Amino acid sequence: MVSLEKVYTDPKYQEEIRKVVINTPEDYRKKVESDEFREAGMKEKDGEYFLANGQKAPEDRVRFVKENIDKRMLTESPTLQAQNLIVKGGVIVPDKKHHMKQKAKKVN
Repeated sequence: MVSLEKVYTDPKYQEEIRKVVINTPEDYRKKVESDEFREAGMKEKDGEYFLANGQKAPEDRVRFVKENIDKRMLTESPTLQAQNLIVKGGVIVPDKKHHMKQKAKKVN
């Protein structure tokens, strides 16, 4: 029998799971984006990012902020807790501790 963790670590599923975690819930993602871009001194207008002085933000800086947003979502996304998932070594897997507690509750 294949373990649930093994299924989750399969690259074809991992990419899909990762997309869901870093993009949901949408309103939380938007809040994190707003926080991170504000912290970096950038504003978004019509899909482009600008510095406080009105100049267009360099692409590498925008990419860096977006990577930080994804990293935050991988640790803070309410989807992780709602689905009982954790990030382990950069891979999203089921939270074994949670599932073991649930099994123990069912036995008792």
